[in-house]
Amino acid sequence: MNLYLRINEEFQNTLYMGDPAILSLTISNTATTEAEQYNMYLLNEANRLKEGLEKQEISEEEYTAEMEKLEAQKIDVKVPEIGGDGTPWYNTVRFHVSEGEEWNPLTWKLERSHSSPEEDSVRLTSDTQAYAEYSMSPEAVTELPEDVYEIKATLGEAESNIVIVGVSKKIDPQPTPDKMAFTARYLMAAGALTAAEALIGKMTESQPDSTQSHIMRGEYYIAAQDYGKALESFKLALEAFKRENPDEYEPPVYIEAMIAELSLLTGAVNIGEDDETTEK
Repeated sequence: MNLYLRINEEFQNTLYMGDPAILSLTISNTATTEAEQYNMYLLNEANRLKEGLEKQEISEEEYTAEMEKLEAQKIDVKVPEIGGDGTPWYNTVRFHVSEGEEWNPLTWKLERSHSSPEEDSVRLTSDTQAYAEYSMSPEAVTELPEDVYEIKATLGEAESNIVIVGVSKKIDPQPTPDKMAFTARYLMAAGALTAAEALIGKMTESQPDSTQSHIMRGEYYIAAQDYGKALESFKLALEAFKRENPDEYEPPVYIEAMIAELSLLTGAVNIGEDDETTEK
């Protein structure tokens, strides 16, 4: 298995006062993919040999000998399963912190905030991934000792990459718009809509008519269940995107998908390129 770990969407991050902490883990199984691809190569070779036999380019003896060699090279595709037996897969993940020469259990107050799929067990086929987020509130982050931490995740015998996390007792002097958007989305998911609205206002005050500003307002209105204003915000986001990217032929899929979904929720139906709407 392959474990891919990030902290607040980065491999290295500093947590300032007021920041949440989200450890996100993606789990995949490239070994199965590689085995399937190699077996497909062997199958193609077997088909080539069969074609050669039918055209009498090789003898029965040569065909049999070569087929035995191919069969011996075939890889047994094993599909691992995580979770089950009453234990959800996302509860089998363990986090560890480096302390000198040792890796010890991480004692942060992490709570699972999101996981996909939600089933208790997951079979990691070549086209299946599992994803989980484990979060700490800003209040819990303030309790952490100021230090630099090296953290990794384990699942059975599999280990993730190491992420480096700094903890500061200061306020971030120059938070980027992306960081403020990340924090705002955390606050919305946690139900802290007033704090999220204030942060979005701060984030968008320098560029109130930008694509990102309208998207964040749209996401806020969705969290507040004001789908009419959310639809209006995503339409404004689409207009802003077209202004900012006049040479782009295709608009972002996310914006179009949200407009379509919100149109259904509000009973509005797009009838033209100018985004005119009618009511069902």
